[in-house]
Amino acid sequence: MRKFKNMTAAKKLTALAVAILIIFACINLVWAFTKGLPYYAYTSPLTKYDYGAGVEYCANVNGIGFVVKKPMYLAYGGFLKVASTTPHTVETDENGNIVSSSGLGIGIFIWPNVGGAKFGVSFIDEAKDLFVQILIDSELNYFPKDPNNKEFNSKAEELLKENYNEIKMYMDAAQSMWGLCGVKDTWTGLKALINNIYSINILIVFIIALATVFAIINFLWALCAHLRFRLYIKKLGKIIESKKTEYQRVIDGYLYRAQKPKYLRYNGVLSVCKETENNTKLSLLIYPKLMKGNRYIISIDSDDITESIPINRDIEYIPETLKARNTSPLSTIKLYEDFIDKYFTEIKAMMHKAENLWNIIL
Repeated sequence: MRKFKNMTAAKKLTALAVAILIIFACINLVWAFTKGLPYYAYTSPLTKYDYGAGVEYCANVNGIGFVVKKPMYLAYGGFLKVASTTPHTVETDENGNIVSSSGLGIGIFIWPNVGGAKFGVSFIDEAKDLFVQILIDSELNYFPKDPNNKEFNSKAEELLKENYNEIKMYMDAAQSMWGLCGVKDTWTGLKALINNIYSINILIVFIIALATVFAIINFLWALCAHLRFRLYIKKLGKIIESKKTEYQRVIDGYLYRAQKPKYLRYNGVLSVCKETENNTKLSLLIYPKLMKGNRYIISIDSDDITESIPINRDIEYIPETLKARNTSPLSTIKLYEDFIDKYFTEIKAMMHKAENLWNIIL
């Protein structure tokens, strides 16, 4: 928490944006796993119908109708329905009053979930003014909403018992069509999606995937490199020489410079330069890193010698590669360490100057 308070406003906004993106991605992932993919499996064997007011997926198999209403994006609604495809008719008198119907209309509703589906049955007979909806389990056992409503519960159990065979037929048909196996439906949907992509839209999906990857690469580069260096160069002046743009500024005898990273590259560098009394030019080169510690190099340029020495945050010589660590002669290591000891005070001052100007976590 203290580290967050010490962050600049730009870094806080960046961290907030990344956190929001991660949360949004997790929400999408959970929804795809619990709703998107299972409903893709449920709709795959059905035909899509757009009624203007909404979209449904339907099929008619041996007189049994199957209907799927998909949930909206990131919503957790949606249902499956199984009922007879025989038209349910109603007759009315001249005043519009219902006088007869084609009989009792029965349909089962299913609300799938990863942890298991919920089931309901509707009984409709307009002529008898009957509109009843009840909850059941996969074994057709009745679940009363209100155990104290004995009259309704008795009527519901009676309807369930009288129409058991028809309801059982619809339940078996639903399980045969959709499986209704919880998590397994997610994998079924994923397989159906992959098969559909492969057989129909492979080129389009490949292009979209490629464009998405390219967009993500650009976004990460902009977030991790381009935008960071825009903050750094705001502290400097812009100089154009021979069609080449540089950013630099002199403060208290120190020359600050910044080289922006090239497009989709992470090679930006900051530097602080200072000339010592014996005309030796010292330069601290900083390569900012997002996920790991910054990389530092001390450049020493004089009439006698020119050296570039990699160091760590504690201003100690540290070979950049394992090969360099194993093959560097002891005389070279001793020479580098002597240079660091000689200019330790100047290097430490440049470290603090860079930290104060650019707010770099050194």
